[in-house]
Amino acid sequence: MQITERLEVSVAYITAKGIKFNDLYYTNGKMIQLGWFERALKKGEWKVPIIYDPIDVSEIYILHLYQVINASAINLSDHKINSDIQKLYFEAVQLLKTRLKGDSKE
Repeated sequence: MQITERLEVSVAYITAKGIKFNDLYYTNGKMIQLGWFERALKKGEWKVPIIYDPIDVSEIYILHLYQVINASAINLSDHKINSDIQKLYFEAVQLLKTRLKGDSKE
């Protein structure tokens, strides 16, 4: 049996922690670049259609506009992150984005 014969279609949720599907979380650089997780943090979760292999759920494929984006499973720790550290992290990311935008205008 080929992999394409066993692929299934389902729905995943874009959350602030990543793409949630069957109690696992997924991510990829394109989604981070598009700001999906930040948007979910600010405006709430939303659904996306996906394709996946039920035998190997280490990757899922998001159907997004006219493209398919693969996302890899990530391991989220059960440990809570200190809210002060989390705030500093997000501030640093925003500062970096601002600097990168400034560099691209030059």
